[in-house]
Amino acid sequence: SFSQQRQTLSILQDHYPERLGLALCFDAPSLFWGAYKLISPFIDPVTAAKIQFHKAPVKAGSAAYKAITDVMSIDALEQDYGGESTFKYSNEAYFAKRIVPECAK
Repeated sequence: SFSQQRQTLSILQDHYPERLGLALCFDAPSLFWGAYKLISPFIDPVTAAKIQFHKAPVKAGSAAYKAITDVMSIDALEQDYGGESTFKYSNEAYFAKRIVPECAK
């Protein structure tokens, strides 16, 4: 609910100030974008300035490209988002190394 979102936002801003360095959101669903627009007037302006929405893929020279290359190398960004990384995430590969084999069955 809206009041719950405001309360969560208040807790995060009041008790964990300045924790967010930068949030780059790519291809956010319409529902998320709409919810953000509703609560954004209640977000501290300093925090709100650190939240950016972009469309993928990232094109050289765009605002998204600049935002990404300010914090990381473009070769670390997945190709699906306009980067150069060929890494493909796999739940099975990731968790196979971290879960006790008996639990994975």
